[in-house]
Amino acid sequence: MPGVFRTEIARKRFFFEKKNQKTFATALAGERCGKSFCFFFQKEALPCLALVTFAALPAAAMTPLLAPTRDVTVEYEVAPAGRAPLGVRVAIEAGGQHLRITSPELPTTFLVDRGAGMAQIVLPLLRAYTDMKIAKFDPQRTVLRGAHFTRGGSARVAGRDCVNWHAESSQGTADACITDDGVIMRGAANSARRGNLGQLVASRVIYGTVPQAAFEVPPDFQHSPFPLTGGDDGK
Repeated sequence: MPGVFRTEIARKRFFFEKKNQKTFATALAGERCGKSFCFFFQKEALPCLALVTFAALPAAAMTPLLAPTRDVTVEYEVAPAGRAPLGVRVAIEAGGQHLRITSPELPTTFLVDRGAGMAQIVLPLLRAYTDMKIAKFDPQRTVLRGAHFTRGGSARVAGRDCVNWHAESSQGTADACITDDGVIMRGAANSARRGNLGQLVASRVIYGTVPQAAFEVPPDFQHSPFPLTGGDDGK
């Protein structure tokens, strides 16, 4: 069995080194999604995660804080519209500038740099990564653009107190329960154009320093321009 495993890794690396993009994309295909991980994550999971990963509005009397004030790691159950829930772990730097997204059910790590509007999709098995533009997933450009916020009552999710907020704009609506220090414990979003984008709920919150290296691609990993979604790079 160990020999078979090593042979499989060698086979995938061979195709990677030959830059056979079709075979490489096939190697990413997961039984869980029925399509390449990148396509699933970009088209379905990202819109659902957008409130957590890309929103950072300034705090105001009637605007919730949407970025944590200290390093935190949150385990979420993410349910893209029409799909089964997916367990996701999100490590967030204080201020929300950098994030690291992983899932035990999927083969990659997703590193987000909000300031640069970019992310890296990292494949540890192949010691490779690719870049991805993420600006179009920023909710400030979609459901939160010009939004009016309404503060609701308090709630408790995963042992943490949070406040319910509702946002409404011409682009859609969003609801979230957010802690006083900016951790989104529960969220759902609807697009005026696409309809239900899905929902997420936190199951565990862990406060503590996240090493800077956790948000960076390992220096010995090779960059590869393999296609993400049939040519849609997020422009």
